Amino acid sequence: MSNRKRICVITAQVEESTQNRFMQGFLKQAYDMNYDVCIFSMFLKYQDSTDREVGDSNIYNLINFNLFDAVVLCQDTIQTPGVVEKLEKRLQSEFANGVVVVVDKENNIFPTVMMDHYTPIVKLVDHLIEVHGHKNIYFLGGLKEHIHSKQRLAGYIDSMKAHNLPVTDDMIYYGTYWYDSGDYMVDELVKDMEHLPDAIVCANDCMAIGVCTAFDRYGIRVPEDIAVVGYDSIEDGRNSPVPITSADIPADDCGHYCMKYIDAKLNGHDVPEFKSNVELYIGGTCGCEGWERETVRIRRDKWETDLSETGFYSCFNNMADDLVAQTSVESFFDTVSEYVYQIRPFESFHLCLNDYWRNPEVMTGDEALRHGYTDHVYRLIKCGPDEKEERHIRYDDVFESAKLLPELYEDRDYPTAFIFTPLFFQDRSFGYAVVNYGAEPRVYEDVYRSWIKTVARDMESFARHQGLNVLLNKLEADQIRDGLTGMYNYRGFIGRANDMISQAAEEKSEILVLAVDLKNTRQINSNYGRTEGDRVLSYVAQSINEILTPYEISMRMGNDEFVIATVAKSGDISRGEYIAEELKKKLEAANSGGKDDYELGIYYGCKKALVKSSAELETLINDTVNQKNRIKEQNNAKGRNKATITNRDLERDEIVAMILDNNMLTYHFQPIVSARDGGIFAYEALMRILVPMRMSPPELLESAERLNRLYDVEKLTLFNVVEIVASNPEMFRGKKVFINSMPGHMLNAQDRKEFLSKVKTLQCAGIVIEFTEGAELSDAELNDLEAFLRGNGMEIAIDDYGAGYSNVNNLLRYMPEYVKIDRMLLTGIDADPHRQHFVKDIIEFTSTNDIKALAEGVETTKEMKTVIQLGADLIQGYYTAHPNAEVVQLISPQVVNEIVQYNQQEEVAENSSIFVMEHERNASLLKLASRGIREIVVAQRAGGDNNVRIVGAQGFKSNMTLKIKDGFTGTIVLQNVSFSGDRDKPCIDCGENTDLHIVLEGKNFCRNGGIKIPESSRVTFIGDGDIMVRVNGNSYYGIGNDIHSKHGVMKFKQEGAINIETNGVNGVAIGAGLGGDIRIEKGRYDLYINGENGVAIGSISTPVNLNLLQADIDITYEAANGVAIGSVSQHADIAIKNTSISLRGSGNRYVAVGTLDGDGCSVDISRAHVDMNLKGNSCIAMGSDHGIADIRMTDANSRLAVQGEACFALGSRDGTGMLSSNNADLNVVVRNSLNIDISAAEQDIRLVNGRYMFILNNENIERKVVERY
Repeated sequence: MSNRKRICVITAQVEESTQNRFMQGFLKQAYDMNYDVCIFSMFLKYQDSTDREVGDSNIYNLINFNLFDAVVLCQDTIQTPGVVEKLEKRLQSEFANGVVVVVDKENNIFPTVMMDHYTPIVKLVDHLIEVHGHKNIYFLGGLKEHIHSKQRLAGYIDSMKAHNLPVTDDMIYYGTYWYDSGDYMVDELVKDMEHLPDAIVCANDCMAIGVCTAFDRYGIRVPEDIAVVGYDSIEDGRNSPVPITSADIPADDCGHYCMKYIDAKLNGHDVPEFKSNVELYIGGTCGCEGWERETVRIRRDKWETDLSETGFYSCFNNMADDLVAQTSVESFFDTVSEYVYQIRPFESFHLCLNDYWRNPEVMTGDEALRHGYTDHVYRLIKCGPDEKEERHIRYDDVFESAKLLPELYEDRDYPTAFIFTPLFFQDRSFGYAVVNYGAEPRVYEDVYRSWIKTVARDMESFARHQGLNVLLNKLEADQIRDGLTGMYNYRGFIGRANDMISQAAEEKSEILVLAVDLKNTRQINSNYGRTEGDRVLSYVAQSINEILTPYEISMRMGNDEFVIATVAKSGDISRGEYIAEELKKKLEAANSGGKDDYELGIYYGCKKALVKSSAELETLINDTVNQKNRIKEQNNAKGRNKATITNRDLERDEIVAMILDNNMLTYHFQPIVSARDGGIFAYEALMRILVPMRMSPPELLESAERLNRLYDVEKLTLFNVVEIVASNPEMFRGKKVFINSMPGHMLNAQDRKEFLSKVKTLQCAGIVIEFTEGAELSDAELNDLEAFLRGNGMEIAIDDYGAGYSNVNNLLRYMPEYVKIDRMLLTGIDADPHRQHFVKDIIEFTSTNDIKALAEGVETTKEMKTVIQLGADLIQGYYTAHPNAEVVQLISPQVVNEIVQYNQQEEVAENSSIFVMEHERNASLLKLASRGIREIVVAQRAGGDNNVRIVGAQGFKSNMTLKIKDGFTGTIVLQNVSFSGDRDKPCIDCGENTDLHIVLEGKNFCRNGGIKIPESSRVTFIGDGDIMVRVNGNSYYGIGNDIHSKHGVMKFKQEGAINIETNGVNGVAIGAGLGGDIRIEKGRYDLYINGENGVAIGSISTPVNLNLLQADIDITYEAANGVAIGSVSQHADIAIKNTSISLRGSGNRYVAVGTLDGDGCSVDISRAHVDMNLKGNSCIAMGSDHGIADIRMTDANSRLAVQGEACFALGSRDGTGMLSSNNADLNVVVRNSLNIDISAAEQDIRLVNGRYMFILNNENIERKVVERY
């Protein structure tokens, strides 16, 4: 047994840059002093769910403190709530007399060694002063109360004082250590461009990059106009367009010192003084020259690459697939061991499992350990340094988990370190892994973490699969009938038909097949709901059963498709005709006796043949269904030809011709995600049309068909999508791309050749051609098309399976790689057993035939959960991700979490109406409501990396409010939440001195109260979800603050919609009575203002400076008095750029854009569209009641219709308006008794280029337009 002393290091995310350098310094010193080290590390500093926090931090429960001489607690790296406190208690009780040192975090129990964040900042400030001569230097710090922020600020202040330079409070700003922290600082500085500082010192490189980015937007150059330096010298900083001058965090020095500290304590020596040796990284942002020569490419330290070695990150890595494919425990872990080479080199690697590793019910159930490990563990895999010789798999290598690892006790002639990491899924423990690098002082890299997580995830999948096999066997008997009608499904039908085949063979008779398709099912489902559609299907099934004899069989083949088989005498097809006619009679009787205004009818086809096997019967079924489909298509075509073509159709046809002639088609991409892990598997390209008028793809296709130009649509779609994929290789790398196609209009030979040449250069994972139209192909056409697609590496998908065209017949004919289940089958599937049974049959069929089932149109978490339980392979729908012109690279972490686990668990304090989220990161409104909670308080500790998620459910209305504790900094995700205010209490109170990012996901509601953002706070709205705010009362606000207060900084950067409805005496939808800082930079807005006095966006009694950028704003203004956009009683400066505004007004005295009683306004409209329709007694579209109203339009499109006794379109009521328009399309129509359309002197109306029309009281007004080209 080794007598070498052993140190325990407790840390998290040990491969992270700073922690990695700390450990290298620590291990070098430990090895020099002949100490062994055991490192226990979580994979991440904090997880995004409570369950994963439990699973990841469980590794610390493995520690047996009796085995160690000293403990190092890297407290700052462990940010999972409650974990450090538990470790402190254990150390006090289990290691009371041992040496403990805490790293980089003040601790009230144990001594602390802080990393030196002071000296590097001093040297950076010294450099700016002594080398570059800067004197007016500002500082951007981190979180104000964090110890690291205090150290860095002290370094800045002390260096400035040492050079006799003043430091005032206005020279110091605070951020969050993230990139966007620079936005606020720079926005404030540029308000006084003549007095910018000489330089800015940032507390880390992320914020320095953010500062440089913000300056660049304002045209301010770094370092020519202002110098910027950072700290921590991250790779992003070094690789910036101008490398950030910075300094490394002296982590390795701290590691060296910590080991010296421990050695001194263990041996009774004096503790040495900590000194760090910091060198600056001189980039270019400080103003130093020559950095271009210093910038070199990062080179590999070996010739091999991940690609050439099929490493973990290689596109050829099939580890996950190979693990999933295993059918026995032994073959699973054999496969794991075969892939161990991906985490080499090492001296040894060990995979140790809890003793229930063979029991899938325990592995995936409540009996799995959440805290600690079993008394004995099984070491299934043990590998040495030689890949070929030292790889052992044993199932009887058992030892006590308290001993950690037998190798700890072996004699070695060198010191070493063993790194222990958890093997878990969610909160369930599977075991742990150990890796050792011999005498090399190093820790693992990020590939190790990813590799271990893959093993754990596939262990979970394998265990679930084993458990499901038993259940599936039990359900086997229920798999042959359709859940809605009780008829056989396809599988049951073919099985039952074997007896009929034998009977026909004995009698030398033929088998007759009748295929029936019910008319108008889509119309019935759309107009009367799925329940009525199901009733009709059940009635048809009952009618068929009444007609058939006991010797005839039937099945429900598709959503509205039925197949009947019977033995027929040679040459006799009358039985099929008889069944069809009898069914028609029953449906006609239902039509005549029913109260519904739809008619039931059928299409049918009938064929017979000698059948000797199931395969021949399936062929006969296919042929019969094809015959029926051709008859159906011919009837539909006749109906279309008889339809009256309206003038509107002809106008649309002309536009469609122009669209196709000029290729005015674009495409949005919707992610298709894995139903197993939520990763993006592929994207579907969805057509969008680049014309101002609204036109859907079906409308375009209808016109294209009349114009005989469906081939053009097919060609443009295929070529356009391939061009987009080719132009964005990184966006699509590793993902497949689904392209909609009409097989009846597939490319000709020449176009195929060109298309194929483009496809072969793509770097995506493959092209999937998705068949979307109903025209049947002949067998020859189909064989040719399949040969072209599959012969060139492309795959086939069938769209809308279960809806007519996409039936079992076409599934059997095409045998596609993917089947997209019709969304009509999935709507409400979570509550409909019939749909569940039907979809389950489809998925079982696809699974049996190696076809992937894709659930399309999933819109709720319940629907998603159900299709996953039914076995869908892939998921597509608005719930997982919306189609987007920008290719989405990641879907919502919440959705990923739901895919894996389906629901989050929160611990809610009982017997209280207030739920305080002090350590929790997740909360469910449904669960909180069941406990009687009325208020949620987010009270995460200051200075932490706070990320909180609150989840509701669509349709659920809670009576809760949300309160953010003062001083909170972090992100709050709102997903499908519903809050309700109480009296004067807002739905969401953002608290004082907070800095929030509110992420909107799904549909969110605030009833009877708004979102309060006090003057001292900053809130940024992001996300692709929507929020609806409804408020009313004597005084109100939607988002902002009350009429007697100012609001804080409000940034709107969301992709989704903000809808606000107001009704009351006085109030503001977005803003406050005394104004504040509003920055609308993106998003959609639908604002409805009603009542006595109101403002849609802006202020009541203070000046405003509004910038509306890249937004889509729709305002209905029906208050009696006020302003839609601007200030009621003060000056208003308003810029509208790259924005669309639609404004409808009806009131007494109001201004749409500008000020009502202020001393004038400035309105600047650039590259925007403004459409107003206003009515009132005294209203103005743009301008003011008095003072100079300066209105400028550049490259704008404006339609202003104003009607009312004292109303006009533009200018100031006292005649001091000014209009300057350049290259604009301006259409003004005014009806009033003033006989004025623009209240300005004619010489103050300047029109340059563009198109202009002015109509006043039905008379055209001609104004001079200057042409300058």
